[in-house]
Amino acid sequence: MAARRKRRQTRQRAGWHTWIQLGVVFLVALALRLAYVQSIAESPGARFLQTNPERYHAWAQAILDGKSPRPPFEQPPAYAYFVATVYWLGGSSPGRVRTVQAFVDAAQCALLSVLSRSLAGSVAGWATGLLAAHYGPFLYFTGELVPATIPLFLLVAAALASRFERWALAGVLSLAATLFRAELLLAVAAFVAWLRFRGAKNGARIVAATLLAGWIGATAIVSIAAGRLVPYTTGAGLNLWLGNNPYADGVDPFPPFPLQAALQRAVERHGRDPVALDQWFARTALDFWREYPSAALQLLWKKFRWTLVDRELPNTSDIEWQRQYSWLFRLPFFPLSWGVVLCLAATGLVLSPRSREHALEPLLLTAAAATSLLVCTAFFTNARFRLPAALWLLVWAGEAVQAVSGPRHLPQRSRILAAATAVAIAGWLAFSNPYGVRSYRIAALDVNTGAAERLAGHPQKAVVYLERALAQQRDDEIAWVHLALAREQLGDLAGAANAYLEGLAAARTRDDLQQAARQFFQRHGFPPGWIDQWLAAPSAAARDALRTQVLQALRPTP
Repeated sequence: MAARRKRRQTRQRAGWHTWIQLGVVFLVALALRLAYVQSIAESPGARFLQTNPERYHAWAQAILDGKSPRPPFEQPPAYAYFVATVYWLGGSSPGRVRTVQAFVDAAQCALLSVLSRSLAGSVAGWATGLLAAHYGPFLYFTGELVPATIPLFLLVAAALASRFERWALAGVLSLAATLFRAELLLAVAAFVAWLRFRGAKNGARIVAATLLAGWIGATAIVSIAAGRLVPYTTGAGLNLWLGNNPYADGVDPFPPFPLQAALQRAVERHGRDPVALDQWFARTALDFWREYPSAALQLLWKKFRWTLVDRELPNTSDIEWQRQYSWLFRLPFFPLSWGVVLCLAATGLVLSPRSREHALEPLLLTAAAATSLLVCTAFFTNARFRLPAALWLLVWAGEAVQAVSGPRHLPQRSRILAAATAVAIAGWLAFSNPYGVRSYRIAALDVNTGAAERLAGHPQKAVVYLERALAQQRDDEIAWVHLALAREQLGDLAGAANAYLEGLAAARTRDDLQQAARQFFQRHGFPPGWIDQWLAAPSAAARDALRTQVLQALRPTP
């Protein structure tokens, strides 16, 4: 009787300790995320949405206005409806979405700590939760209007539910995660296969049935809305093409001019049917592999290596630029980076006392990590695509702390040597500079950044970004327009005029640039006919003479 009472008291204490850990990790993570969201509230990136955030904002507004785009969708629509729900409840402010995501991501950190505790013990749980709370990419994506934070929370919740064999809940949460990020279907499918292999056939059946029913239902809904049978999302072919073509660098999602011309020909041939175009993208990417196998393999290796480096590579937003507006990212040794967590995880993998039977736990997060590595390598790599792998690394990082948490737990000398070797390898993978990754820039993102800085009233910063973009890609019409406008904001009229003239000579398309140049000359009382003379100039000497005339007219007289 006394032994039974003692066991019950022990379970109660363990339960209270778990709840305390859950609450502390949640509050620490929430405080950091709310501080980050507040610190970027007035930044140019938060005030002037661009690319994917702008698209999801407009999509959510259209949903609320009853004008939702018709399927098929290039990207899964679940996140757009999430944003629309937040707007409907609290007003159409991206800041409200960021605040909600701060709570969601804090909950993800708390659940991850409980999952780690169930696998390796109390110290590992605390370590994993607090490391996740301080992990830089989680903080950053809390403030982004992209489907990053929500699917991570759903993944961790599904993994925790499966840990305690709540299969129906695990199935629903896994389904929801895949509806936000379709590539996670691969992870959940691998998870189901592994459950079946391990003998958990009932769990495998429930998760698989939930997933299948959910995707059939989602496909039916978008097909009814489209008036024909279409897939839930059609973006796989496009992403495969962007990462596998003769001009691909493994990261840049903005097609250069030759690819834009090829895309235009495809549109003329197939119309604007997203399904037919996505199939064309996939075929073209596979053709690249057949025609240039050596270049394709080299590109594959480059993407794999860049996926493992410490730098958070951009996708459609300049991560380093946006983070510099937050004081949190200017603190010494804070927040935690991918490279640090990778080294800690390598230590945990070597020092963990787990048996071989449980080496792949938590199964769903292991499958998600493998999927993110596969997606980054096969398609193109960036910080957002590799986020699911961080969940798995953080669990193992917590086990590293558990392994060395006290003198009684210190491992044998041979295992310490093995751990040091693993850390050295992980450090080399993360902090080396393969293919010049540290200095890598995407010209189109520099243009977007320069435009946002100009709109925010920072023309000097705008000039720096725009000139850097044009040094890489001189035929960008939009870059020339914003450079001229930024120089005009600075009062450098001669520099603005020169930017217009240089742009008209270099840009491939010039309609917007011509219009902006004419308006500039009209604003300052000069004949817009100078633009026609410049375009019709028969030689470089004639253009130089006209340029001299224009610049002399614009320079202030002493």
